[in-house]
Amino acid sequence: MTKSLFTLLLILLLWIGGPGMAYAAGAAGYTFTTLDYPGAATTVAAGMSGNIVYGGYIDKNSANHGFIYNLESKKYTSIDATAAGNANGQGTFINNVSNGLVIGSYLDSNNLLHGFTCNIDGTNCTVIDNAEAGNQPGEGTTISCIEGDAVFGSYSDPGNHAFIYNMPTQKFTTFDALAAGQDQIEQGTFVDAVAGSVILGHYVDTNTVTHGYLYDMESRKFTMLDDPLAGKAANQTQGTFPSAISQNSVVGYYVDAKGVYHAFIYDIPSQKFTDLDVPGAGADKGLGTYATAITDGPDQKVIGSYTDKNGVEHAFVYDVNDKTFTTLDDPAAGTKNNQGTSANSIAGGAIIGGYTDPADNTHGFVATKN
Repeated sequence: MTKSLFTLLLILLLWIGGPGMAYAAGAAGYTFTTLDYPGAATTVAAGMSGNIVYGGYIDKNSANHGFIYNLESKKYTSIDATAAGNANGQGTFINNVSNGLVIGSYLDSNNLLHGFTCNIDGTNCTVIDNAEAGNQPGEGTTISCIEGDAVFGSYSDPGNHAFIYNMPTQKFTTFDALAAGQDQIEQGTFVDAVAGSVILGHYVDTNTVTHGYLYDMESRKFTMLDDPLAGKAANQTQGTFPSAISQNSVVGYYVDAKGVYHAFIYDIPSQKFTDLDVPGAGADKGLGTYATAITDGPDQKVIGSYTDKNGVEHAFVYDVNDKTFTTLDDPAAGTKNNQGTSANSIAGGAIIGGYTDPADNTHGFVATKN
């Protein structure tokens, strides 16, 4: 699964045990803290910045709201863009938090998308709309990443175009992968992550096959990332899906011709793909392994999830140096089809994700190493 606005894992839950419930876990030496937004019908834990966990929740009317959770004060703050709609499927979506600034997108009452930034307490929200964006339902502007004084995202008309937006100058710079399709809302160029002057993203061609790319903002040059084992069949959700970038490495997954998921690590200097398939991952269509994040520094770790042959999901940590996998299962997770544990991101050694319990209620979590 990718980390775009609409492919975050949606988590159905019953609010049991209260917000921020923590318990010692025997899973790979981690302590899990459950994150259930009070009174919400659904909670998504997406990432963490400092001691702040961010994500989203769905209320009883099926409207979306962003939230932040302070691990020290154990308090939640709801984040709502001023003009966000409050009907089914509408509302506010957070994609990142950096240096006290929340960035994301919202769907208004006319089902048009708008990018936004606001303070971490939910105040002083600023709308970011690309003037070239379409005005039909589902079209508009989305913000996915932030780096320094710039935010990154895409606008649709209906095909998607990636952009860099300089906040001080309020200037958009658009860039498109040459082979990206532009006929449908699913096609076009998208941004997934940023590291320094390099943008990591993906584009969807006219056959709806997905391809990864690196874009150097200084030279304005693309490097395409296509795993040689990725499937290429039209309209089958196949291709290469990058997730994260760190130093000289990219992680993500590809979907092969049989529809099986395979995690990979890509070495940028050598342009070499290496599979990271967890032993025990399922080998049927819709099953397999996907990587979602990678850490900085010499002691690199890759995190992600895999689905076994019974359809149960498990999070994993991969040590790049030792080349070893460690499975990470929340102790409260169920062990049946469509249950289990998934990992979305890693920050400061803490893993952020979600689990589905035996009653098919799913909860966000933060797992910290003991």
